[in-house]
Amino acid sequence: TFQRTLNPHAGCYFLNAEQMKQWASKPYFLDRDTNFIGPLESAATLGIMKTFRIYKTAGPDASFLEIQHFGTTFLSLIGNQISFAEEKVKENEEQAKKEETVEAGTES
Repeated sequence: TFQRTLNPHAGCYFLNAEQMKQWASKPYFLDRDTNFIGPLESAATLGIMKTFRIYKTAGPDASFLEIQHFGTTFLSLIGNQISFAEEKVKENEEQAKKEETVEAGTES
């Protein structure tokens, strides 16, 4: 099952010749626009996203057509340079509590 996605970013897309021709004919093709999240995400996704509706596999079929990165370089960054999601959530919650405390103190 495929569905329109809330997060269209992916590191890999496959186009047939006709789709590539359609995308290459657009004025924004290879324009180096970096307005989607950041330069890496924009390079991988923005032009495709402007040209086509992006679908991804739905929950029960999430592993269908799974593409895996070559090598393990990225894995070494997780937990070091790239925080685990749980750690980031905890940091955000702690920051929100601090801000609430400061706001409560200024309202007194």
